[in-house]
Amino acid sequence: MTTTDPGLPFRARGEAAAEATRLCAGGLLRRIAADVFVAADVPDAPALRARAVRLLVPGRLLAAGGVVGFTSAAWVHTGWHPGAPPERIEVLVPPGANRYGGPGVRVRQVRVGGADVVLLAELPLTAPARTAADLARDSPWPVARAGLAALAAGAGIGAGDVLACLDRMRRARGAARARQVVARWAGTGRPGTDDRDDVRDDVRGDVGDDDPDGVRGGDQGQESLRRPVSR
Repeated sequence: MTTTDPGLPFRARGEAAAEATRLCAGGLLRRIAADVFVAADVPDAPALRARAVRLLVPGRLLAAGGVVGFTSAAWVHTGWHPGAPPERIEVLVPPGANRYGGPGVRVRQVRVGGADVVLLAELPLTAPARTAADLARDSPWPVARAGLAALAAGAGIGAGDVLACLDRMRRARGAARARQVVARWAGTGRPGTDDRDDVRDDVRGDVGDDDPDGVRGGDQGQESLRRPVSR
């Protein structure tokens, strides 16, 4: 098993995976996600997690306009994931694009306007507010609450940022439910002290298939409006 730069993440498969596991046990490596490892003394950071995800996402998906989203984007931005470290990466592609992702990649057909995409370490992913909006639309209350809290603490967003994003997504599935989730998280909705998912769900099932983003004026073009971020 060889790496060109000990400060960069790398994949270890086959026989190399056993060696990487042994080096993790010895305190020399640590696993970031799936079969991606890095030297144990490399500090965790959004750019490091983005580079790890970039190794896992097939280039053809990114070439087709794909962006990393939902819990995977939340993990890149903040380090939080409901199954941390993540074993599967969620990639959003435009409706009509090839949905085959390969092992460890879940592909969902979701339109994402260019204003809601950022570029981190050459990885396109949904911006923090859009990520929070999608978690509020798609996730059970305990997961949505944890994700919103992580994005607030780690990416500096607030309820107003998420609601402003949802205002651009009025036709998106689950948008009404998302507003209830955000209101409850912010303390302005129905009070609740337990983890029951008692927010009214106006959409049943996954929001990821042929899901219009409702951006006013249409899709603004991902490539031209991807904003690089440095963290």
